[in-house]
Amino acid sequence: MAKLNTTFQISSPSNLDGLLTLDASIESSYTYSSTNSDTVTVPVHPGTPTEVVPITAGDTYVYVKNTDPTNFVQVRRVVGPADYAKLHPGDFLFICVYDSMGMQLLADTGACVVEYVTFLKS
Repeated sequence: MAKLNTTFQISSPSNLDGLLTLDASIESSYTYSSTNSDTVTVPVHPGTPTEVVPITAGDTYVYVKNTDPTNFVQVRRVVGPADYAKLHPGDFLFICVYDSMGMQLLADTGACVVEYVTFLKS
């Protein structure tokens, strides 16, 4: 088993309306038993999606970065395929994928190169 340490900081140079104050740093540690990383070319929708997390995996933390400068990537579950996130050009996503749901990716209007790392939660 190994540890993954993460830090997330979000802030705004000006005041925002509402209850949420955007000036926070969050630090967390996760224990994981295995890891996988790759750089893949994600095909254009409605092609065959690139599977990043299989449905056979348990709870899996995933870091995904869209390196494409112009196209977004659809992030979807494998079971009953449904989009649940949109990864804009140059953006990243760090999320825990629910066990048995999996994660797959499809590009919008042109194939996108995506970098990802998975961490199987212990």
